[in-house]
Amino acid sequence: MVKGPSVGKAYWRSLDELADTPEFRVLVEKEFPGLAEELTSPQTRRAFLKVMGASLGVAGLAACRWPKETILPFAHRPEDRIPGVPQQYATAMELNGLNGAATGLLVTSYDGRPVKIEGNPLHPASRGAASAVAQASLLELYDPDRSRQVLRRDGGQAFASSWDEFAAFAGGHFAALRAKKGAGLAVLAEDSSSPSLARLRQRFAETFPEAMWVPWEAIPRDDGRLAAARLFGEPLRPLLRFDRADVVLCLDADPIFDHPAAVAHARDFAARRRGEGGTMSRVYSTGAVMSLTAAAADQRLAVASSRVAG
Repeated sequence: MVKGPSVGKAYWRSLDELADTPEFRVLVEKEFPGLAEELTSPQTRRAFLKVMGASLGVAGLAACRWPKETILPFAHRPEDRIPGVPQQYATAMELNGLNGAATGLLVTSYDGRPVKIEGNPLHPASRGAASAVAQASLLELYDPDRSRQVLRRDGGQAFASSWDEFAAFAGGHFAALRAKKGAGLAVLAEDSSSPSLARLRQRFAETFPEAMWVPWEAIPRDDGRLAAARLFGEPLRPLLRFDRADVVLCLDADPIFDHPAAVAHARDFAARRRGEGGTMSRVYSTGAVMSLTAAAADQRLAVASSRVAG
């Protein structure tokens, strides 16, 4: 709320409206053409009534039905495909590659458009549940800012291109790299435990023996494998079984929320915390942040993360 120059207090609904940015003016002109000046200037009573009348008129138009359109059927309808009947596909989503876990999912699709993601009840890592990250990943398909064409970058600028132009470029470019056995070629890829990607990486190494393949994660989880290497001599990935643990000690960790296998951990954790037909597990947590695991712990010690390692 700010104080206007002539009408006292003027109310605003967004920071762009308060700053009266060019982007906000463009938005106003698109939504209310011809009334942009009235919307972005201090309101008089008469102007306010005009704007409200225009708003109601626009809202009334928006409530009208869309023009009738004819939907054409499949020219060659796939087998067992009935238009309008949803189909489910089993898939998996991997987080953190070799240091993480893959979660089995079921994707519901309407006429080729995915609309819902849930856990696969037959997969041991999900058992019918899905994390918020898995469910939100569906929004990437419908992101209005998602690239709709092939882009070619040159001198720090992006130019519209096509797959045919890329194929023509790649043919000569990679032929020269193949002659040099891949010297000067580097691939920056996300970490993955996929067998298919492992075979692709092996073929890449055979074709370009001097090239580099660098796996990278924005938030790496190498601590578990490094600890296993020191304890067992191999960089193994730990598999946590909270359903078999009598005592759980979490050192600045939140295994039931931010771990790649948090869905399975949460189910196993809850099974031992009910105490049905057995003894409840005891949970101790220490760290700087009040995490989900810390909130469910029997005892929590708040200390700085720098002191946990010591």
